[in-house]
Amino acid sequence: MILFCVKIIILYLIIIFIFYYIHKNRELKTELKEHFLTYFLPYYNPDIDELYTFYKEDDNKKNYFISKFDYNNYIIAGSLDNSTQISKLTNELLSYTKLYNVVIKKNIKEDTIIKEVNENKIQFGIIPYSSFIYYQQYLDFNTVNCRLISKIYKKYLYILTKHSHQIYSVKDINRNLKLGMEENTNALVIQKIISDIGNSKDIELKLYKSREELEKGLLEDECHVIFLWDAFPSNNIITFTQYNSEIILIPFEFSSLNIFLKKNYYLNNEYVDLNLITSYLPIKFGEYEYNIYRPNMQMLTTYDILITYRDTPKSIVYTIMDFLNKKFQNDVNLYISLDLINILLHEGSKEYLIDNGYISYIDNEICKNFVGIQTCNEKNINI
Repeated sequence: MILFCVKIIILYLIIIFIFYYIHKNRELKTELKEHFLTYFLPYYNPDIDELYTFYKEDDNKKNYFISKFDYNNYIIAGSLDNSTQISKLTNELLSYTKLYNVVIKKNIKEDTIIKEVNENKIQFGIIPYSSFIYYQQYLDFNTVNCRLISKIYKKYLYILTKHSHQIYSVKDINRNLKLGMEENTNALVIQKIISDIGNSKDIELKLYKSREELEKGLLEDECHVIFLWDAFPSNNIITFTQYNSEIILIPFEFSSLNIFLKKNYYLNNEYVDLNLITSYLPIKFGEYEYNIYRPNMQMLTTYDILITYRDTPKSIVYTIMDFLNKKFQNDVNLYISLDLINILLHEGSKEYLIDNGYISYIDNEICKNFVGIQTCNEKNINI
């Protein structure tokens, strides 16, 4: 009996101890004020941090922070054929650079873009390099205040016709032909291209308001050949050739091509892989035959360039170049602009190219190892 009573007392004490421990633990927990982010940041320090102080003290509204952005109003303009690209590019620039307020103007004529950039009515313009040179060199446009930021997009000249017209190369464009193009395309550049091939007699140019109308004009024989500037490969061209088997893309190839390229130094000629135009190969016309094993065709190319006013802040242009470096890092030729002539580099672009080793004033073979990495100067060479 005594043993039973002892067991009861021990059990009672254990229960009292358990209740006491639970109560005490609850008191400790109520005294601890957990930060609500503790559950999401396992290594969070509950002490007041810099980010908390930054907003509590309204540092985001103070001059040293506001100065990190450019709150001036800027206008960026482009022609009809790059209306989608200009919106995408502007959004990317706003997210990456110091620009804060940018107004987009689309469907602006190329001559207007040059004039208004030169007068600082437009701060950034997207225009084909070929058009810029034509207006500057052949129409004497004033471009003294225009500065080059960079190349941005490569464009290819698609020359399309129908099998039935028996036009198999640009050298065959020499009869009483009707040529079609979009009205926003610089017809003056196309006319000069045809003239420098040597086939400018008895050719009629017909302008269309849209690409759809232009393609329809070719299908309905309103014109014999159409000209389109576009990327390669182009989804529009792929669709057009897939649904219209009588359409052929003709090469930019003729005997005096080298002479042509010297006269038109702002244009280039390169081989493209027709395998990238889905379901186009194999194809044969005239003396030409292309298949999956021999897909290379010659096409004429140019670049869209991004130009600006000469007094656009250097820091803004520098960050734009840094953005383009990252955007086109797999194709450095797109944004490095040293091969474009008759248009001065903006100081911001020049400084960026120097800082990254693309431009150096040191006559040393070792500088080639600095390209794309850092400045090639005496200090860095001797480290």
